[in-house]
Amino acid sequence: MPNNESATTQPPIGTTQFPLDDFRAELADLFQTQSFVTTTDLAERIEQLRDVEARRWVSFEPLIEPIGEVDLSHIEWAVVGGESAAEDDRREMDHAWAREILQQCRRDDVAFHFKQSSASTNESGTRLTVETEHGFLAQREIRKYPPVPDVTKRAREQTP
Repeated sequence: MPNNESATTQPPIGTTQFPLDDFRAELADLFQTQSFVTTTDLAERIEQLRDVEARRWVSFEPLIEPIGEVDLSHIEWAVVGGESAAEDDRREMDHAWAREILQQCRRDDVAFHFKQSSASTNESGTRLTVETEHGFLAQREIRKYPPVPDVTKRAREQTP
């Protein structure tokens, strides 16, 4: 009987399913993620993520409050974004909160991806307000990605 198990990879390539028997030995190339909206249990959940045998990333979406100090060691990627909703329903994101996460990502050598500001539509306001080397505020698009796993490269080569 064929094995019907499958595994799902997360971004940067979207969602693709593969039979586990084809790459059971390479499960460490799969991404495991935790998504955070508030700071409740944040440290504990990141610690649990660190215990998973996989590549790890965290999503701070929608970022609706400051996260504070976070240990991002052994995390490869952090995605930060504001909420997408109608103006009356949307909770705003302060760019200072995203900048705090950016600084921590730089400290812990984590790829930082700023997805969007709070807006009525997805992917709106993809530039983060950051301080330049001269102390001025400027809008910058910061969209880093972790390295593509070998299993993903092979899967792309096999895709017609």
